[in-house]
Amino acid sequence: MGRLARLEPREQGHVVSLGEFYWTSGDRARALSTWDQLLDMGQEPGEGSFVLAEVLADHGLENEAARAYEDAVAAAPNSARFGQAYARWLELGETDDHAESHAGAL
Repeated sequence: MGRLARLEPREQGHVVSLGEFYWTSGDRARALSTWDQLLDMGQEPGEGSFVLAEVLADHGLENEAARAYEDAVAAAPNSARFGQAYARWLELGETDDHAESHAGAL
């Protein structure tokens, strides 16, 4: 898996998969460090933060995911994709208090 990430370092899927391998192996710090590489990837502004937010949200890391979603929205404020995904995530998985505290970022 690590070899794929080295051969195609700009392929987000390889980085996500490698981080998932570390996560399921119990090495959460290494998983997070691996996923942080996503911040430097993406074709458009904010895409790296957006992909990172999705990964973090999938792993129940709410505070970290919220920050990454906010970074994505800030980097591309006209991106409906980022804003809608963040809003949907807040509606589906967050408490009302948490959603209200982050509503200003939308």
